[in-house]
Amino acid sequence: MRELGVEHDSFTFPIINRALLLRKSDVLYGEMVHCVAMKLGFALELYFCNTMIEFCAKCGCLNYAYKVFDEMLERDLVTWTSLISGYVSEGNVSKAFSLFNKMRFSELEPNSVTVLVMGNVEEVEVCFTEIDRRDDFSWNILISFYSSRGDIEAVADRFNAMQSEVAIGIETLSLVISVFGKSGNVVESKKLHGFAIKAGLCDDVLLTSLLDFYAKCGELGNAA
Repeated sequence: MRELGVEHDSFTFPIINRALLLRKSDVLYGEMVHCVAMKLGFALELYFCNTMIEFCAKCGCLNYAYKVFDEMLERDLVTWTSLISGYVSEGNVSKAFSLFNKMRFSELEPNSVTVLVMGNVEEVEVCFTEIDRRDDFSWNILISFYSSRGDIEAVADRFNAMQSEVAIGIETLSLVISVFGKSGNVVESKKLHGFAIKAGLCDDVLLTSLLDFYAKCGELGNAA
């Protein structure tokens, strides 16, 4: 392509990274692509960086993956999830959880995919207990982790434990109500509704979650 004088664009290098990933190529090829992309001014493109991080992480070269991550001007959920997944695969769940917590300083919120790559229950619990200052964000991560696995009992237990450490906010209530709603747990959801009213936390987001829950359970009369 270069010999023919065809111009590279922002899609050229991500496609090459994908090809290297599919062929399970040596990480040195990825580093060569990165060097060329840097020379041509594409090394900070979001799509390119995401594919480079994914390739390096799956090759086990997490130092290089983190280097790319650290130099990025913009990051999205794919960026974070790819790097977190790499550390989990390596067995470094502590580093994965540390990155997971750093997402609070960005404008992004972890989605279900990000939560699912965090590893097994024991590892996540150990990392959670090692956090010096657990805030609502940390607790929401843990609750989301159990929610993604359908463990309603664990969600309820962690929610109860959370109340002894931090103030419960609308985001947490909406999350837990959604979990109970999916399981059809009318009793617990009604308790949370009462909790929200007493705490003065009934905003539009929470009310929408409650309406959705009561509608699915055929109890819209309780939504008032």
